[in-house]
Amino acid sequence: MKLTRYQFVEIVGIAGVMASLLFVGMQLMLDRKLAIATQYAARAESIKSDLRAEIESDVYLSARAVLWENRGKPSWWTEEFEQTNREYGLSSAENVALIISTNIAILQLDNLYFQYKQGFLTEEFWMGARENVKNSIRNPITRAIYMNRSPRLPISDVLDELVLELEAN
Repeated sequence: MKLTRYQFVEIVGIAGVMASLLFVGMQLMLDRKLAIATQYAARAESIKSDLRAEIESDVYLSARAVLWENRGKPSWWTEEFEQTNREYGLSSAENVALIISTNIAILQLDNLYFQYKQGFLTEEFWMGARENVKNSIRNPITRAIYMNRSPRLPISDVLDELVLELEAN
């Protein structure tokens, strides 16, 4: 069967329309993925902003320290944590500030992990961030805070994995 020029042009036109629709569909999927990642980052930043306000308020830190002293330490407060705490000579208010600043770091890390899983960060960048976290959780206080944070975030499984790696070494 021989195609006329008109039929050939129609086929090429149809193929062009189909290719452009495919491109638009791919672009919409990427835009959706980017919008979700942007929302995730904005939510994390909002929570971090609230935590920064807490850590900058002497009144808040003092009130939390009084509650800390009156209600007792959390269930995840281990003897290793207590010993390290004594070595550092941290007050209750300083412990509260440390917990808040560590929670800020966890939120930042969780956001990086989400961005990495979405394909917006390189493997090299993520592995560098992962190694930094692995080094920071060598400190028993930081490790206890990381491991006992609630609610569990997507990064929690990675943190569990890092602790297991440290314990294996």
